[in-house]
Amino acid sequence: MTSKLTTNLNNAATKLGRDLKFEHFDLGLGQLVLDDFQSMKISGYQYFNHFGNPEDATPKLVQYFESLGNDSALSEKLTIHVTTLCQDALKALNKEAAWITLRSSQNTNSHDIPRWHIDGTFWQNDPDKQRKVAIGLKGPKTLFNDLSNDNAKIDELCEELMQANDTFCPQFRKKIARLFDDARTSSAAQGQGTIFNVGAKYHAAPHSEPPIHEDRLFLSIVPGTVQQIQELRLEWNM
Repeated sequence: MTSKLTTNLNNAATKLGRDLKFEHFDLGLGQLVLDDFQSMKISGYQYFNHFGNPEDATPKLVQYFESLGNDSALSEKLTIHVTTLCQDALKALNKEAAWITLRSSQNTNSHDIPRWHIDGTFWQNDPDKQRKVAIGLKGPKTLFNDLSNDNAKIDELCEELMQANDTFCPQFRKKIARLFDDARTSSAAQGQGTIFNVGAKYHAAPHSEPPIHEDRLFLSIVPGTVQQIQELRLEWNM
């Protein structure tokens, strides 16, 4: 049986192109699952990375959730939720494997000024067809803005990013903020995720971490073939 997430994500993915760089979609999660994520504990800024089949991440995921301060029962439930999300996403996108990242964070002023950027190509084949999925499982969601599909603004953003010594620098963030119209900035609602383009500059979606003043858990999924995902793992030395 096809899940709601698989159907919704597949429909969202088919809409993407040069003129539509990102699309929010309903995760199709029940209230009990959403409540599990809202009730989970977050302890500091911690990363989790996995390259391959989501099922193979199960033992490490349980340990990760326990390291954030959750008991074993909730950690096991959260692990099932995350692996199911990732498996359904791969079905929707007809891919075999993924680079899966979880990132926890707590109250900080580090992202009060958006860090607008685009993700480059993960591999050289099909630079205009690469996608990434972003899901805020707890707390605020990733910001997206298409820069009105204005090639001149996109060129300027990419040029500034290439020349920047530090894209995390507040002065740099303020400098490029002038390119963005707040009215075109959006983020997924509660119970939603976002699929967006990465790769070629006129194809990729500008995005940023949101302001974070509460506990947050962020999930990203980079789908690909087994070979592509293993190449990424080697490239990132993980």
